[in-house]
Amino acid sequence: MNNSSCRWLVQSIDGKVLSAMPILAVYVKEACDLCEAAILELQEHMEAGTDQARFTLEVRDIEDNSDWFERYKWLVPVFELDDVRISHYYFDPDKLEEALTSGRQ
Repeated sequence: MNNSSCRWLVQSIDGKVLSAMPILAVYVKEACDLCEAAILELQEHMEAGTDQARFTLEVRDIEDNSDWFERYKWLVPVFELDDVRISHYYFDPDKLEEALTSGRQ
């Protein structure tokens, strides 16, 4: 897993940036029932709505990065949009919508 956060850019042929999508990072760990349930709820939310085109989803295993592990070991799953925490322990679609429309992206 990549330890650095990156932003995916859509570029034209001449290399100019056309748009950038915010990154929704979900911090999880193996054998975590809360993580599995939250990811499933997020997937169902994405399939039911139009959020698929509004952010780039990155699922990050905290056991792959010691900094993530120390920061999130008692909080997973953790949802962050562009490094700003939205929620932890569960997926909150209202908080995701609020974050997406707040202008942070």
